[in-house]
Amino acid sequence: MDEKLYKPLFAIGLVFYVAALWGALAFYEERTVFLDAAYALFHMLKENSFSIEFHRFGDAVVQFLPLMGSRLQLPLSTVMKLYSMGFVLYFLVLYLLVGFGLGRYRFALAILLVNVLFVTDTFYYTPSQLPQGMCLMILMYSLIFNRLDRVDSQRGRDSILTICVIAMSGFMAFIHPLMLFAMAYCWGYVLVSKPTRSLKTQWAYAAIAFVAVVAFKSVFLRTAYETHSLGGLKNFVTLFPHYFDTYTNRYFFGSCLGRYCWVPLVFIIDVAFCLRSGQYLKTAFIAATCIGYLFLTNTSYPDANTPHFYLENLYLPLGLFLGIPFVTDVLPKLPKRSVGVALVAAIVLTGCIRIYGNHAPYTARLAWERQAMNSYWGKKAVLGADRGRKDILMMVWGTPYEFWLLSSAERDTVASLLVDQSPNKMGWLRAENHGLYVNWYLYPYSEFPKNRYFNFPDTTSSYIFAP
Repeated sequence: MDEKLYKPLFAIGLVFYVAALWGALAFYEERTVFLDAAYALFHMLKENSFSIEFHRFGDAVVQFLPLMGSRLQLPLSTVMKLYSMGFVLYFLVLYLLVGFGLGRYRFALAILLVNVLFVTDTFYYTPSQLPQGMCLMILMYSLIFNRLDRVDSQRGRDSILTICVIAMSGFMAFIHPLMLFAMAYCWGYVLVSKPTRSLKTQWAYAAIAFVAVVAFKSVFLRTAYETHSLGGLKNFVTLFPHYFDTYTNRYFFGSCLGRYCWVPLVFIIDVAFCLRSGQYLKTAFIAATCIGYLFLTNTSYPDANTPHFYLENLYLPLGLFLGIPFVTDVLPKLPKRSVGVALVAAIVLTGCIRIYGNHAPYTARLAWERQAMNSYWGKKAVLGADRGRKDILMMVWGTPYEFWLLSSAERDTVASLLVDQSPNKMGWLRAENHGLYVNWYLYPYSEFPKNRYFNFPDTTSSYIFAP
């Protein structure tokens, strides 16, 4: 199949990324005054360096623009816009590299599907490294095919390609733990697609490098956070045999009638086309991986305590699992190219509508935080996390960073506020009047740089406690 036939579909993707860039600017506060993003900006601007947590070094790429903006002492609102846009620009650059750069327009469409098939809440929950890693893996996937098509490497002996594959695979092991499933899926998909010997060889190098780095991390760079994240596996014992009677299963399948409607549709299309072409092993592989991964996720996080935006982040690999066969097995076999154009256009259009229509709860968070700032302006305050506040804020651990960011951007001074689930355990803050408390740590004012981002008007007051 001539890759040029996919240029109209590729152009649809460009329209999506232009719309996404507009959304990143229009909703830059919703995307940055929110949990991990606010936390990362706080530490970037305080330390004048990248904010890398849990050895996830891929964050440095999307943090480059806001960090450079802060070093130029740009207004904080501009730094926030650069951070918000940086995520979309990252995906757009990979999309252009795979399409225009390598000429693999079908694989570029796989990047598009990762960014649009599921994405709703995760458009506003920006710092997830998982989609960043999956799209980088598609770039590696494209590079392998591109290089093998251009050089005589029937025996897999292409040292330049091998070095690139090993380096990229090792780097992806530092992006997100769930990249293990994405890599395993791509390796399995290659095997069931009757690959050439050279293709199997390069993917073997990728798998070995990735597994080796993951093993190294698990032994020498283990973190308590990632170890805790594996705790949900115990549910396979505690929930037996009632695996399907969980909140997250009801939530996911209910969402398939609305926001996730393309997921079952694309699944059915993928399976139907593979069956029709007699690729029974590939059909079984696609069905088993999608169902198995969904079962693993919903069993590990079975109840309503997990916010929807975080659940959606965990579901994102399904966009890759469905997107790869869609672009490699479905689009080439459609009777008319116009059918493919209509399908991709419908996925993109409904995705844009879905993302825009879902900004309301994130805008409501900002409105509540602005109201709280007005009520306690010039004071340090600890607010209790009652049911209503928790529903609006979704999670409260990031509120001190969010109040810092929102107040500094809009008023050029810091509002020292936070919402906590157990304010009765924080009475010691009544005696603290020379620092900013963020969850788990009190920063003395002397630790902050003397710049426009940390202007404290309450340096002589202590924290008060409010209902």
